[in-house]
Amino acid sequence: MEAVKNLNGEMWIFAFLLIAIVVLQACWFLRLALRYNKKHNYFTKEEVGHLLKMGSVSVLGPAFSVVVVAISLIAMVGSGLTFMRVGVIGAAGYEMMIATTAAETIGVQFNTPEFNESVLVLCGFGMAFASIPYFISTPIELMIMDKAAAKAGGKAKDKPSFIPYLGKAAMMGLMGSFAVSYLASPINWVAFLTAAAVVILIIKRVAKTGKKGLMDWCITIAMLCGMTVAQIVSMLIA
Repeated sequence: MEAVKNLNGEMWIFAFLLIAIVVLQACWFLRLALRYNKKHNYFTKEEVGHLLKMGSVSVLGPAFSVVVVAISLIAMVGSGLTFMRVGVIGAAGYEMMIATTAAETIGVQFNTPEFNESVLVLCGFGMAFASIPYFISTPIELMIMDKAAAKAGGKAKDKPSFIPYLGKAAMMGLMGSFAVSYLASPINWVAFLTAAAVVILIIKRVAKTGKKGLMDWCITIAMLCGMTVAQIVSMLIA
C-alpha cells in the first residue's frame, strides 16, 4: 500500500524511541524486583539465577508464534508500526484486530485505494489507545500486591507468604483457560501429551542425576518435541 510506504520511515523513528523506553523499563523493573527479593528473601540467589535462565529460554517458543502473526501485520500497517506495537505489547493478533476495527469503523478496507496516510495514523492511534487499560491497571495492581505481601509477611521472617501460592494459582488459571480452547483439536492433544511426557521424563532425569541445569531447558525441549510429534502425526493422517 502506498500509504504504508510513505510513512514507514517515520514510523521506524518513533518505534526505536518507544522500544528504548521499554528496554529501560524492563531493566528498572528487574532491578526493583531483585532489590525487593533481597530485602524479603523470597528466593535464594541460586533460585533467582535458575528463574532468570528458565524465563529467558521459555520465552523463545511464544516469541516465534508472535513473529508468524506479525508477518501478516506487517503487510497491513508496515514494518515500523508493527515493530513499535509488537515490541511493546507482544500480542500481534490483538494489534491486528484493533487495526482492522479502526479502519472498518470509518468504512475503509486494507489494500484499497481509500486506505491513505490518515487511515494508517488512525490505526496507529487505535492500537495505542487500546493498550491504555494495561498501563493503568498494572501499576495499580502491583502497588496493591506490594502492600498485601508486606502486610502478610509482617515482621516475622519465618511467617509464610501467600505470594508463591498466588503465583502458582495464577499460572494454573492461565494455563487452564488456554487449554480450554487449545485442546479442542486432536492434534493439539498429541502435542500436549507429548510435551507433558517429556517434562515428566526430564524431571525424573534431573532427580536421578542431580543435573539441575537441564531444568532450564525443560520447557523449550518439551515444546519442540510436542510440535515435532504433532506435525508428524498431522502428516500421517492427512
